Amino acid sequence: MLKAVSKKPFRQTWTTGDEIKYLNNIGTHTPPKGGRPRRVSTKEKILLLEGALEGYSKRSRWGDIDRQTVVAHAEKLLASYMAKK
Repeated sequence: MLKAVSKKPFRQTWTTGDEIKYLNNIGTHTPPKGGRPRRVSTKEKILLLEGALEGYSKRSRWGDIDRQTVVAHAEKLLASYMAKK
């Protein structure tokens, strides 16, 4: 007998919350097959956040993402990592 497949509604947009979650997890990577996440150094996170901010300055299509909230969050994270350096 086949099991019923749960049908979750398909979400087509990336939200402000999604982008903030991405920023909070920047520098982590989970290898295939459920291995332990790899974490990068503070220096590498700084570089990744600087790259994200540079990309945000060039981004023209934000859709449902609140640009000001995301940029402010990225800047706050960057400042916190810079203080740890």
